[in-house]
Amino acid sequence: MQITLKNVGFVSEAEVGLAGLNVIAGPNGTGKSTVGKTVYTIIKSISDCDSIVNEHREIIINSLCRAIFYGLKNDLDIAQRNSPSKNSGDMKILMDNFSYQFLNILLKHLQNGEDEQARKLINHNIKLMDSFSSLKSKSKSSVKKSLNELLSVFNAIDRNDMIKQSLEFMYEKMFRQQVNNISSHATSKIFLDNNGNNLKYHVSNNSKTLSFSDRLIIDDIGDYLEQNIIPKATFIETPLILQVASNFDLPFHWTDLIEMLSDDSVNKAKSGICAKIYKEVSSILGGELVYIDDKQDFYFVPKGTDNKLHVNNMASGEKIFGILQKMAKLGFLSPAHLLILDEPENHLHPEWQIKLAEILITLVDNNVPVLLTTHSATFIDALQEFAEAKDITDKTRFYFADKKSKTIKDVKYFKTDKDIIFESFYNAKRFLP
Repeated sequence: MQITLKNVGFVSEAEVGLAGLNVIAGPNGTGKSTVGKTVYTIIKSISDCDSIVNEHREIIINSLCRAIFYGLKNDLDIAQRNSPSKNSGDMKILMDNFSYQFLNILLKHLQNGEDEQARKLINHNIKLMDSFSSLKSKSKSSVKKSLNELLSVFNAIDRNDMIKQSLEFMYEKMFRQQVNNISSHATSKIFLDNNGNNLKYHVSNNSKTLSFSDRLIIDDIGDYLEQNIIPKATFIETPLILQVASNFDLPFHWTDLIEMLSDDSVNKAKSGICAKIYKEVSSILGGELVYIDDKQDFYFVPKGTDNKLHVNNMASGEKIFGILQKMAKLGFLSPAHLLILDEPENHLHPEWQIKLAEILITLVDNNVPVLLTTHSATFIDALQEFAEAKDITDKTRFYFADKKSKTIKDVKYFKTDKDIIFESFYNAKRFLP
């Protein structure tokens, strides 16, 4: 499986594999993270399509119901000030049919999949608009328009539209809908090649005249895409997310990871690769990262003690290992779960960079797919050495993000173009006095 990006963010063109280990190296501002975020966006959009679309619908329902209620109340308040006698029963109609009870009933219908009941309720309220005696026709028409928008939320949609809505929602959460290069007028094109079961879509750049929904166009969805795509993905951007677990105004991939790690159920790392990684990381850390439910927070418990060190007091390098330890404990390190790491070596001493490289190669050797970006020559060297030691160079690909051409190229690291990545690191010496 591979992902192809054209004119996405700062990336002019990239083609990156998703099986085995795929390492993207290069300078800052070359779009390395964009690849991982795009892959995560697509996998989440497809694997969690139903729940994402329902979450999207819930946001729209909340917004429309509140706008309808407060718009009506404002118009009725104005009408009462102007003609008190004409407003005798209007406020009762508003409170009985358009208040929070209306919103809550619609949300309940959404949760239960009762689209027909929701449509009946909305249609009933559309007819009720003619019962308001003190509202002007213009106000009634405006509210009816909003109610019809609300009605469309509960219309049946096909599979392609479901995936499109899911992608729209995820692009808002992950990219704030900024898919295109802000200085270019080129159309962005994204293509997931999944052994003939493809997803292909594009995003035009005329944002001044069209909504994001109108600009995002799905060109092709393979018949068996859902069955063949990697079912799950986790995008780890920074270990510091553990320190902000109680802050709900966070990027989607942060809250997604926090929610996953907050499960403190029974240890599932009894055997296989998860047990191996859990044991290895526990040895490195000398203890265990835990989530304490009644405190709604993460703590580190040193081995052989009951002491609890708040996660804020852990070193940043320890946190990245703590995340991997927790994922192993919960059974999330598997061939069905793509692990995406954005510059994971950032907070690590070279010794622990090497340890992390060994763990990642062990995962790949056990068919766990890994996509990562890096700036570290030490880390890349370690990945190479461990891949060669495990004899899995055929599962390992290195890519160079070239700032000049804005492309991400497969450099066939173990074959011919070994120096291209290191040149980008060591050329930085020219900035020294």
